[in-house]
Amino acid sequence: MGDLRQRLKTAVDATPVPAGLQMRVQSRLALQLKSQLESKTPRGLFFAVPAIAACALLVTVYLKGYLPVAFGQQASYFASVSAGLPNVIKVGLGDHIHCAVFRKYPKTPPVNAVGSEYADLVPVVKSHIPPGYTMKLAHECHYLGRRFIHIVVGNGQYLASLVITAKRENEGLPPGEATAARFRISAFESGNYLVYFISDMPAARNAELLAAMATQVKAVLKATES
Repeated sequence: MGDLRQRLKTAVDATPVPAGLQMRVQSRLALQLKSQLESKTPRGLFFAVPAIAACALLVTVYLKGYLPVAFGQQASYFASVSAGLPNVIKVGLGDHIHCAVFRKYPKTPPVNAVGSEYADLVPVVKSHIPPGYTMKLAHECHYLGRRFIHIVVGNGQYLASLVITAKRENEGLPPGEATAARFRISAFESGNYLVYFISDMPAARNAELLAAMATQVKAVLKATES
């Protein structure tokens, strides 16, 4: 048993924590515990103590990347933060959460796996990312039946994604920016594509970065349609 516990501890310690999760989990947990404690009678507090201890344990496991796998937290987390958003906005946010937030990044993640058609997007993003951010991932992926070109940058705590997917019939983006929990979502249409920039930066900064790279992104995407 001792050997099994040690192997489990070693595996947990070796699992990278998805960037930005710690602040989100701690914030949500603090709000939930505050609400529970304020509503408890002295007798109720006695029973709340084990629950608080259990929550602390779950936070540790969650931050090590096991809770989403074991309990399907990714789907429930996405449902909770995206409630009320238009479906077309959920398309981009869903891929960001699935493929960037909950990803366990390898030591050398692919940063040139977007295919030759979209390869010029990588230097475009690199030239506009904020100081301190580096390229974490650039690849083609599939999520919920859609193909995405996905470029992720981060600074060790926060993440930002350029997410691109083909526009489907009758899909159109609503005007303005969108917010979902800590995520800021800016988007535009380019020919047959939907283009999203999603991050946990301030909304104005998020929109500014997408606007700065929009002309170059559109040029790359237009070339793929010719």
